[in-house]
Amino acid sequence: MSARLSPQRKTLALTIISFWLIATVVAFWWFQYKNLRPFDLQMSQQVEDQSLSENLQKLLSDTNNDASTRGYIVNFWRPDCACNRFNTTHIKALKDKYQQLGLKLVTVTPASPDYSRQQLQHMVKEKFATPAIIVSQSLFSGASRVPAIPSVAIVDNTGRLNYFGPYNEGAFCGLGGTRFVEKVAEQLIANQQPNIINTLSYGCYCSWA
Repeated sequence: MSARLSPQRKTLALTIISFWLIATVVAFWWFQYKNLRPFDLQMSQQVEDQSLSENLQKLLSDTNNDASTRGYIVNFWRPDCACNRFNTTHIKALKDKYQQLGLKLVTVTPASPDYSRQQLQHMVKEKFATPAIIVSQSLFSGASRVPAIPSVAIVDNTGRLNYFGPYNEGAFCGLGGTRFVEKVAEQLIANQQPNIINTLSYGCYCSWA
């Protein structure tokens, strides 16, 4: 015969199960929704793309390229941003698809007191297998600011900014969805000249610095 639980043990078991369910719901909310916000944290109408373009040109001028390089997909990343975990697969897919078509993926990350340059370079290589460009936190501020991350810029081989904004709209900024990057990349490969500054999306974002 199976042992029957006493009323006290049943109450204890139900209490533990209820607590576990509540804790699971709270944890899901905390990790998935605490960083949901507009892409542009300061709600300004636009990023001044001329200043942003100039800073990007300076950074990319030292990046090794060849005649087949048609442009760059610039991944803005910070290791302590929880939202980054949702789009790693997307970034790798972009690299695999577009690098062979002439768009080189690079990762820009701000210097941090918590990590050495070597640690940052190693993390970028492990996560994305891309070159790492480590900059001061103040570089993309002011008129050329990066409002939030994860974010991405697409720059053609003349240094012209074709796109700046989030990877996708929504909580996870991952594969599928609105395909902001893919649409602009395909226009650039088709020798069109898009010029899109996108600051209106809502999703999981951290501040740049």
